Amino acid sequence: MSIRVVIIEDEDHAAQKLERALGRTGEDLELLTRLDSVASSIGWLSQNNADLIFCDIHLGDANSFEIFKKVVVKTPIIFTTAYDQYAIQAFDVNSIDYLLKPIKVEDLTKAINKFKERRQSPGALPIDRLMQALEGGKQPSFQKRFMVQFGEEIRTVDIEEVAYFFAEGKYTYLITHD
Repeated sequence: MSIRVVIIEDEDHAAQKLERALGRTGEDLELLTRLDSVASSIGWLSQNNADLIFCDIHLGDANSFEIFKKVVVKTPIIFTTAYDQYAIQAFDVNSIDYLLKPIKVEDLTKAINKFKERRQSPGALPIDRLMQALEGGKQPSFQKRFMVQFGEEIRTVDIEEVAYFFAEGKYTYLITHD
């Protein structure tokens, strides 16, 4: 049985890239529609249903969280964004994963598998994951790359390239070795 998906993404190139990556997961997915704004998403989600939503956070007309303030969406959501500062807020609106761009097919596959696990046993947490979380003992993981604004564009900077950070007022600056 195919998984009926919706992509909410205002950048056509990013939406096409996500569509191609979804095709490479090997999953049986049916793309119902691509939506490019908060307004069009509210309209479509008010009248239609999907199994899974892939949603960018920054859309041309507003932040995508505005959608979920206007429409009750019970469909699981996988957020696909270049910004990590919204992760906590994302899990307040039925999110099952939060993938940072550029999205790797392996991460996309893991997120879809997480959706399928929850779909088979809604409300149940896999006991092995719960035990791992309780046992702890793992070394904390740290961010390995940053998405930074450089002029008018967004760039990815690997942690190895970072010399230091500094804050000035409400802004934080990342300085590379170069």
